[in-house]
Amino acid sequence: MLVTLTVLFGGRGDEYAVSLRSAAAVLRAATLPCRAVGITRDGRFLETDPDACAILRDAWQDAAAPWSPASLDADGVVFPLLHGRHGEDGELQGYLSTLDIPYIGCTTLAGAIGMDKYMAKLLASSIGIPTLLQTLVYKNELSDPLLYERIEAALFYPIFVKPSDGGSSIGAGIARDRAELRRRLAQADTARILLEPYQPAREIEVAILEERGVLTLPPPGEVGHTAEFYDYDTKYGAHTPPLSIPAALPRATAELVTDYAKRIFLLFGCRHLARVDFFVSERGVFFNEINTMPGFTAGSMYPRLFEAIGIPMDALILRLCAAARP
Repeated sequence: MLVTLTVLFGGRGDEYAVSLRSAAAVLRAATLPCRAVGITRDGRFLETDPDACAILRDAWQDAAAPWSPASLDADGVVFPLLHGRHGEDGELQGYLSTLDIPYIGCTTLAGAIGMDKYMAKLLASSIGIPTLLQTLVYKNELSDPLLYERIEAALFYPIFVKPSDGGSSIGAGIARDRAELRRRLAQADTARILLEPYQPAREIEVAILEERGVLTLPPPGEVGHTAEFYDYDTKYGAHTPPLSIPAALPRATAELVTDYAKRIFLLFGCRHLARVDFFVSERGVFFNEINTMPGFTAGSMYPRLFEAIGIPMDALILRLCAAARP
Protein backbone atom coordinates (compact mmCIF):
# COMPACT_ATOMS: atom_id res chain seq x y z
CA MET A 1 0.00 0.00 0.00
CA LEU A 2 1.36 3.45 -0.96
CA VAL A 3 1.52 5.68 2.10
CA THR A 4 0.83 9.42 2.00
CA LEU A 5 3.20 11.36 4.22
CA THR A 6 1.85 14.47 5.93
CA VAL A 7 4.73 16.66 7.04
CA LEU A 8 3.73 18.76 10.04
CA PHE A 9 5.93 21.77 10.84
CA GLY A 10 6.14 25.21 12.42
CA GLY A 11 4.52 25.65 15.81
CA ARG A 12 4.38 28.09 18.70
CA GLY A 13 7.76 27.19 20.17
CA ASP A 14 11.17 28.86 20.00
CA GLU A 15 12.40 26.42 17.34
CA TYR A 16 9.94 27.43 14.62
CA ALA A 17 12.72 28.30 12.18
CA VAL A 18 14.53 24.99 12.75
CA SER A 19 11.27 23.15 12.09
CA LEU A 20 10.93 24.85 8.70
CA ARG A 21 14.42 23.70 7.74
CA SER A 22 13.72 20.11 8.80
CA ALA A 23 10.41 20.04 6.92
CA ALA A 24 11.96 21.43 3.76
CA ALA A 25 14.74 18.83 3.84
CA VAL A 26 12.29 15.94 4.31
CA LEU A 27 9.96 17.16 1.54
CA ARG A 28 12.91 17.40 -0.84
CA ALA A 29 14.10 13.89 -0.01
CA ALA A 30 10.78 12.02 0.30
CA THR A 31 9.79 9.67 -2.50
CA LEU A 32 6.24 9.24 -1.18
CA PRO A 33 3.22 11.40 -2.00
CA CYS A 34 3.42 14.30 0.46
CA ARG A 35 1.10 16.82 2.05
CA ALA A 36 2.30 19.77 4.11
CA VAL A 37 0.57 21.17 7.19
CA GLY A 38 2.04 24.13 9.01
CA ILE A 39 1.24 25.38 12.51
CA THR A 40 1.43 29.16 12.71
CA ARG A 41 3.12 30.96 15.58
CA ASP A 42 -0.33 31.60 17.05
CA GLY A 43 -1.32 27.92 16.84
CA ARG A 44 -3.46 27.68 13.68
CA PHE A 45 -3.20 24.51 11.56
CA LEU A 46 -3.02 25.34 7.85
CA GLU A 47 -2.49 23.05 4.88
CA THR A 48 -0.19 24.41 2.21
CA ASP A 49 1.58 23.31 -0.94
CA PRO A 50 4.42 20.87 -0.18
CA ASP A 51 6.85 23.41 -1.61
CA ALA A 52 10.16 23.08 0.22
CA CYS A 53 11.44 26.44 -1.02
CA ALA A 54 8.35 28.34 0.17
CA ILE A 55 8.50 26.62 3.56
CA LEU A 56 12.19 27.37 3.92
CA ARG A 57 11.52 31.07 3.17
CA ASP A 58 8.62 31.07 5.66
CA ALA A 59 6.32 32.03 2.77
CA TRP A 60 4.20 28.90 3.10
CA GLN A 61 1.13 30.72 4.49
CA ASP A 62 0.61 32.52 1.17
CA ALA A 63 -0.98 29.36 -0.30
CA ALA A 64 -2.51 27.94 2.88
CA ALA A 65 -6.03 27.05 3.98
CA PRO A 66 -7.44 25.80 7.30
CA TRP A 67 -6.67 22.14 7.94
CA SER A 68 -8.64 19.50 9.79
CA PRO A 69 -7.39 16.06 10.88
CA ALA A 70 -10.52 14.64 9.22
CA SER A 71 -8.92 15.38 5.84
CA LEU A 72 -6.05 12.94 6.42
CA ASP A 73 -5.78 10.01 4.06
CA ALA A 74 -6.77 6.66 5.54
CA ASP A 75 -3.39 5.23 4.58
CA GLY A 76 -1.46 8.29 5.77
CA VAL A 77 1.29 8.88 8.31
CA VAL A 78 2.04 12.19 9.99
CA PHE A 79 5.65 13.26 10.47
CA PRO A 80 5.53 15.94 13.20
CA LEU A 81 8.80 17.75 12.45
CA LEU A 82 8.49 20.20 15.31
CA HIS A 83 11.34 20.68 17.76
CA GLY A 84 11.32 21.91 21.33
CA ARG A 85 8.38 23.23 23.31
CA HIS A 86 4.85 22.68 21.95
CA GLY A 87 6.11 20.18 19.41
CA GLU A 88 8.60 17.70 20.80
CA ASP A 89 7.41 17.75 24.43
CA GLY A 90 4.46 15.35 24.13
CA GLU A 91 1.71 17.94 23.64
CA LEU A 92 1.33 17.37 19.91
CA GLN A 93 1.89 13.62 20.28
CA GLY A 94 -0.98 13.44 22.77
CA TYR A 95 -3.24 15.28 20.35
CA LEU A 96 -2.42 12.90 17.49
CA SER A 97 -2.79 9.85 19.75
CA THR A 98 -6.20 11.01 20.95
CA LEU A 99 -7.35 11.21 17.33
CA ASP A 100 -5.84 7.77 16.59
CA ILE A 101 -3.63 9.23 13.86
CA PRO A 102 -0.49 7.22 13.01
CA TYR A 103 2.58 9.41 13.44
CA ILE A 104 6.34 9.09 13.47
CA GLY A 105 8.11 9.67 16.74
CA CYS A 106 7.87 9.42 20.48
CA THR A 107 4.86 8.86 22.67
CA THR A 108 3.51 11.59 24.93
CA LEU A 109 5.39 10.20 27.93
CA ALA A 110 8.74 9.94 26.16
CA GLY A 111 8.38 13.44 24.75
CA ALA A 112 7.59 14.95 28.13
CA ILE A 113 10.49 13.18 29.83
CA GLY A 114 12.94 13.97 27.08
CA MET A 115 11.99 17.63 26.93
CA ASP A 116 12.71 18.22 30.62
CA LYS A 117 16.46 17.84 30.92
CA TYR A 118 16.44 17.72 34.71
CA MET A 119 13.94 14.85 34.82
CA ALA A 120 15.70 13.05 31.96
CA LYS A 121 19.01 13.11 33.83
CA LEU A 122 17.38 11.98 37.06
CA LEU A 123 15.91 8.97 35.30
CA ALA A 124 19.15 8.15 33.48
CA SER A 125 21.15 8.34 36.71
CA SER A 126 18.63 6.01 38.37
CA ILE A 127 19.89 3.17 36.14
CA GLY A 128 23.54 3.99 36.68
CA ILE A 129 24.24 6.23 33.68
CA PRO A 130 26.57 9.07 34.70
CA THR A 131 25.35 12.67 34.50
CA LEU A 132 26.91 15.94 35.57
CA LEU A 133 25.95 17.30 38.98
CA GLN A 134 22.81 19.39 38.52
CA THR A 135 20.69 21.84 40.47
CA LEU A 136 17.17 22.96 39.56
CA VAL A 137 16.10 26.54 40.17
CA TYR A 138 12.50 27.71 39.94
CA LYS A 139 11.78 31.12 38.46
CA ASN A 140 9.50 32.05 41.34
CA GLU A 141 12.30 31.65 43.89
CA LEU A 142 14.71 34.18 42.39
CA SER A 143 13.79 36.71 45.08
CA ASP A 144 14.88 34.32 47.85
CA PRO A 145 17.91 36.00 49.53
CA LEU A 146 19.45 32.59 50.30
CA LEU A 147 19.15 31.21 46.78
CA TYR A 148 22.65 32.11 45.63
CA GLU A 149 24.26 30.78 48.78
CA ARG A 150 22.52 27.46 48.18
CA ILE A 151 23.62 27.36 44.54
CA GLU A 152 27.24 28.21 45.39
CA ALA A 153 27.29 25.56 48.09
CA ALA A 154 26.33 22.96 45.47
CA LEU A 155 28.26 24.19 42.40
CA PHE A 156 31.50 26.02 41.62
CA TYR A 157 31.85 28.69 38.96
CA PRO A 158 31.74 28.70 35.99
CA ILE A 159 28.15 27.43 35.99
CA PHE A 160 26.22 26.44 32.88
CA VAL A 161 22.67 27.85 32.87
CA LYS A 162 19.90 26.61 30.56
CA PRO A 163 16.13 26.12 30.49
CA SER A 164 15.29 22.68 31.78
CA ASP A 165 12.53 22.40 29.18
CA GLY A 166 14.18 24.09 26.20
CA GLY A 167 16.00 22.96 23.10
CA SER A 168 18.65 24.00 20.56
CA SER A 169 20.57 25.74 23.38
CA ILE A 170 18.14 28.67 23.26
CA GLY A 171 18.54 30.70 26.47
CA ALA A 172 21.66 28.81 27.52
CA GLY A 173 24.87 30.43 28.71
CA ILE A 174 27.80 30.43 31.10
CA ALA A 175 27.89 32.33 34.42
CA ARG A 176 31.37 33.00 35.81
CA ASP A 177 30.33 34.86 38.94
CA ARG A 178 27.27 35.69 41.01
CA ALA A 179 26.43 38.85 39.07
CA GLU A 180 26.38 36.98 35.78
CA LEU A 181 24.41 34.12 37.33
CA ARG A 182 21.84 36.56 38.68
CA ARG A 183 21.48 38.16 35.25
CA ARG A 184 21.10 34.85 33.40
CA LEU A 185 18.53 33.53 35.85
CA ALA A 186 16.51 36.75 35.60
CA GLN A 187 16.51 36.53 31.80
CA ALA A 188 15.46 32.88 31.67
CA ASP A 189 12.19 32.42 29.79
CA THR A 190 11.08 29.33 31.67
CA ALA A 191 9.76 28.30 35.07
CA ARG A 192 12.46 25.64 35.58
CA ILE A 193 16.14 26.49 35.11
CA LEU A 194 18.87 23.85 35.10
CA LEU A 195 22.32 24.59 36.51
CA GLU A 196 25.32 22.34 36.16
CA PRO A 197 29.12 22.72 36.16
CA TYR A 198 30.56 24.05 32.93
CA GLN A 199 33.40 21.99 31.59
CA PRO A 200 34.88 21.76 28.10
CA ALA A 201 34.10 18.35 26.61
CA ARG A 202 33.62 16.58 23.31
CA GLU A 203 30.05 16.53 22.02
CA ILE A 204 29.22 12.96 21.01
CA GLU A 205 25.85 12.07 19.49
CA VAL A 206 24.17 8.70 18.94
CA ALA A 207 21.32 8.15 16.45
CA ILE A 208 18.69 5.44 16.94
CA LEU A 209 16.13 4.00 14.53
CA GLU A 210 13.51 1.70 16.05
CA GLU A 211 11.45 -0.57 13.78
CA ARG A 212 8.97 -2.77 15.64
CA GLY A 213 11.38 -3.42 18.49
CA VAL A 214 14.54 -3.70 16.40
CA LEU A 215 17.10 -0.95 17.06
CA THR A 216 19.62 0.28 14.50
CA LEU A 217 22.45 2.47 15.79
CA PRO A 218 25.19 3.79 13.49
CA PRO A 219 28.59 4.49 15.06
CA PRO A 220 28.48 7.72 17.12
CA GLY A 221 29.31 11.08 15.57
CA GLU A 222 31.04 14.14 16.98
CA VAL A 223 30.26 17.82 16.59
CA GLY A 224 33.43 19.79 16.07
CA HIS A 225 32.99 23.42 17.10
CA THR A 226 35.25 26.13 18.49
CA ALA A 227 32.61 28.03 20.47
CA GLU A 228 32.59 27.85 24.26
CA PHE A 229 29.59 25.58 23.93
CA TYR A 230 27.32 24.28 21.18
CA ASP A 231 24.96 27.27 21.14
CA TYR A 232 22.09 28.10 18.77
CA ASP A 233 24.17 30.28 16.45
CA THR A 234 26.80 27.55 16.15
CA LYS A 235 24.15 24.96 15.36
CA TYR A 236 22.13 26.92 12.83
CA GLY A 237 24.22 29.90 11.75
CA ALA A 238 25.68 30.55 8.33
CA HIS A 239 28.66 28.33 9.03
CA THR A 240 27.47 25.05 10.50
CA PRO A 241 30.09 23.16 12.53
CA PRO A 242 31.89 20.21 10.99
CA LEU A 243 30.66 16.75 11.89
CA SER A 244 33.06 13.86 12.41
CA ILE A 245 31.29 10.71 11.22
CA PRO A 246 32.12 8.41 12.81
CA ALA A 247 33.66 10.07 15.86
CA ALA A 248 37.30 9.27 16.54
CA LEU A 249 36.72 7.42 19.79
CA PRO A 250 38.42 4.46 21.42
CA ARG A 251 36.38 1.35 20.71
CA ALA A 252 35.46 0.94 24.38
CA THR A 253 34.15 4.52 24.60
CA ALA A 254 32.11 4.16 21.40
CA GLU A 255 30.58 0.95 22.72
CA LEU A 256 29.84 2.59 26.07
CA VAL A 257 27.95 5.59 24.65
CA THR A 258 26.05 3.28 22.31
CA ASP A 259 25.04 1.07 25.22
CA TYR A 260 24.00 4.08 27.30
CA ALA A 261 21.94 5.43 24.37
CA LYS A 262 20.07 2.14 23.98
CA ARG A 263 19.30 1.94 27.68
CA ILE A 264 18.03 5.52 27.82
CA PHE A 265 15.89 5.04 24.70
CA LEU A 266 14.23 1.97 26.20
CA LEU A 267 13.87 3.45 29.71
CA PHE A 268 12.08 6.54 28.43
CA GLY A 269 9.73 4.48 26.28
CA CYS A 270 10.91 6.03 23.00
CA ARG A 271 9.96 4.69 19.61
CA HIS A 272 10.91 5.14 15.94
CA LEU A 273 13.75 7.61 16.38
CA ALA A 274 15.84 9.64 18.77
CA ARG A 275 19.27 11.18 19.10
CA VAL A 276 21.04 10.78 22.42
CA ASP A 277 23.84 13.22 23.26
CA PHE A 278 26.82 12.80 25.57
CA PHE A 279 29.79 14.75 26.91
CA VAL A 280 33.09 12.91 26.73
CA SER A 281 36.11 14.28 28.58
CA GLU A 282 39.04 13.10 30.66
CA ARG A 283 36.58 12.73 33.53
CA GLY A 284 34.51 10.19 31.64
CA VAL A 285 31.25 9.87 29.70
CA PHE A 286 28.19 11.86 30.81
CA PHE A 287 24.64 11.81 29.45
CA ASN A 288 23.66 15.28 28.29
CA GLU A 289 20.20 15.07 26.71
CA ILE A 290 17.89 13.16 24.40
CA ASN A 291 16.17 14.61 21.33
CA THR A 292 13.00 12.66 20.63
CA MET A 293 12.56 14.53 17.33
CA PRO A 294 16.08 15.30 16.12
CA GLY A 295 16.76 17.81 13.40
CA PHE A 296 16.45 16.70 9.77
CA THR A 297 18.17 19.69 8.20
CA ALA A 298 20.91 19.25 5.61
CA GLY A 299 23.55 19.62 8.32
CA SER A 300 21.81 17.62 11.05
CA MET A 301 23.67 14.77 12.69
CA TYR A 302 20.78 12.27 12.75
CA PRO A 303 20.27 11.78 8.98
CA ARG A 304 23.98 12.18 8.32
CA LEU A 305 24.84 9.27 10.64
CA PHE A 306 22.43 6.97 8.80
CA GLU A 307 23.65 8.15 5.43
CA ALA A 308 27.15 7.11 6.52
CA ILE A 309 26.01 3.49 6.94
CA GLY A 310 24.21 3.33 3.61
CA ILE A 311 20.73 4.57 4.59
CA PRO A 312 20.16 7.87 2.74
CA MET A 313 17.42 10.28 3.73
CA ASP A 314 14.82 8.94 1.27
CA ALA A 315 15.26 5.37 2.53
CA LEU A 316 15.26 6.55 6.14
CA ILE A 317 11.93 8.30 5.62
CA LEU A 318 10.42 5.15 4.09
CA ARG A 319 11.56 3.05 7.04
CA LEU A 320 10.19 5.55 9.56
CA CYS A 321 6.84 5.57 7.76
CA ALA A 322 6.71 1.78 7.81
CA ALA A 323 7.56 1.73 11.52
CA ALA A 324 4.73 4.16 12.28
CA ARG A 325 2.02 2.28 10.41
CA PRO A 326 -0.24 0.08 12.60
